[in-house]
Amino acid sequence: MSRWHRWLALLVGTQLLIWVVTGLALGMLPTPPLPVPRVPEPLDAKALVLPQPPAGAGSVGAITLLGKTRIKVDGQVLTPMSQGDAQVLFAQYFPGLDIGPMERLDHGWQSSLPGGFKVELGDDGNIQSNQYWLAPWLLRLHFMDWWGNGKNFNQWLVKLTSLVTMALILSGLWMGVQRLLQRRRHQPVMLDGFPLPALAAGPGTLAQRLEQVGLPVTGPCNGGGRCGGCLVRTSGELPLPISSNEKRLLSSEQLAQGIRLACQQAPRHGCTLTAMAPAPEL
Repeated sequence: MSRWHRWLALLVGTQLLIWVVTGLALGMLPTPPLPVPRVPEPLDAKALVLPQPPAGAGSVGAITLLGKTRIKVDGQVLTPMSQGDAQVLFAQYFPGLDIGPMERLDHGWQSSLPGGFKVELGDDGNIQSNQYWLAPWLLRLHFMDWWGNGKNFNQWLVKLTSLVTMALILSGLWMGVQRLLQRRRHQPVMLDGFPLPALAAGPGTLAQRLEQVGLPVTGPCNGGGRCGGCLVRTSGELPLPISSNEKRLLSSEQLAQGIRLACQQAPRHGCTLTAMAPAPEL
C-alpha cells in the first residue's frame, strides 16, 4: 500500500506543481492591447435574399461587413473573409499599431501585434482571441487540455486526476489508521514508569506474567485472589471486567481509581501500572 501511495503522491504532486507554476506564469503575462470597438453596419433586409438552408442546419442569418452581405449558417460565415478585408479590420481594431504577417485559420485570420501578442479575427469580423503568444501553451498545461485549445477544463484528464487524488486521500487515511492501530498494539506495559516490552498481551494473569519477567507481585495466597496482596494501580486502558474477588476485597473508590489485583487481570496494551502496598486485611 505504501508503494502505491508514494506513486499516487508523485503523480498528484507533479500536477499540483504544474498548476501552481502555470497559474503564477499566467498572472504575470503582459496585458494585450484592447481593440477599438466597431460600430455595427446596418443590414439591408429588403434586398436580402437568404439561400435555402442546407440539410440539418439549425439557423440561417446574415451580417453586413465592410459593405458586403455575408450569410451565416449556425453562427458560421459561409464566405471566407479575404486577406485584404482582414487587414482593413485589423487596422480599424488596432489603429497606429504595426500589424504582422497574416495567417489563414479555419474560420478567420491570425496576425501579431508588437510585444508578442497573437490576435485571431473571425470571418464574422469579431475578435476571437487576443493574448500573449505564450498564453495558449500555459493554458493547455494549466487545464490539462494538451490536445485542445487550452479552454476545456471538463475533459477526461481532469477527471482522471480527480480519481487519482481521491485514491491518494483514501490510501493515506487507510495507512494512518493502520499505523495508529499498530502503535497501539506495540505500546508496552509500564510498571512504575518503566516500560516492560516483554510483557505483551497473552495467556496468563498479570501477576504470572510479571513473575515471568522477574517482577513477582503475588501475595500470601499465591495468586488465588484471596489476600489482596498484589495491588496495582492501572491507567490508560483499564483491565475489565472486574472480578468477583476484586469486588469483595476492594472498595468502590479503589475500583474507580483503577486499583486492581494483578492475579485477577490480564496484560493490556498501553496499560500503565504502579505497584502498591497490600490492602489491609478485611
